[in-house]
Amino acid sequence: MANNAAGVFVTVDVVVPRLSGSTWEVALIQRKKAPFQGAWALPGGHLTTEDTSLEAAARRETLEETGLDIPLHLFQQVYTYEDFDDPRGKYVCLLYTLSEPLSQEAHIIAGDDASRVQWFPVDDLSTLPFLAFNHIRLLKAALRQFFLHYYHSVAGLRETEPCQCECEIAPGRRCPDTAYWIYDGMAVCPGHMRRQFKQNGKGQSVDLTSLRKI
Repeated sequence: MANNAAGVFVTVDVVVPRLSGSTWEVALIQRKKAPFQGAWALPGGHLTTEDTSLEAAARRETLEETGLDIPLHLFQQVYTYEDFDDPRGKYVCLLYTLSEPLSQEAHIIAGDDASRVQWFPVDDLSTLPFLAFNHIRLLKAALRQFFLHYYHSVAGLRETEPCQCECEIAPGRRCPDTAYWIYDGMAVCPGHMRRQFKQNGKGQSVDLTSLRKI
């Protein structure tokens, strides 16, 4: 049963990333039912009274629609959207991603409301098919958080030297922050990478192949 307090539905949607060789990919499902029947979308669905937590709901929906049995502790909330686009009425969307990527051996199988499930590369989001419910907005937000977390925490980045990027508010001046990464041959800080993501407006449109920890 879907949660529908005061006429407001609550959904969880999940961005599931994996690293296949050197290519970043996410799992998308093809919708079996209206609205947007036949369109691709993020795995997700309604919160139910049987879900013991929001993370449990995200895990359940991911398992039901992709066949991926992901440990509960890996689910990480990105944002709560109270203005979610849905033709069926008022929706609140709880967006989740994972705290670390799945491996290229992760096996997917369509189920529940999904007629198909497929891994899609996200090096250029403009090549993705149309995503239902404006899920492209959710995907960009989740990838932005995922990549910043992954390269800062999972990859074990540490402070070693001053950042070499120019200050955004004072071009030509050295940045006062500490560098964590080498990007395009330049030692850069987290703020520089955040600006790169913001300017591009899409997670992996920033060329991360040239990014490495110091």
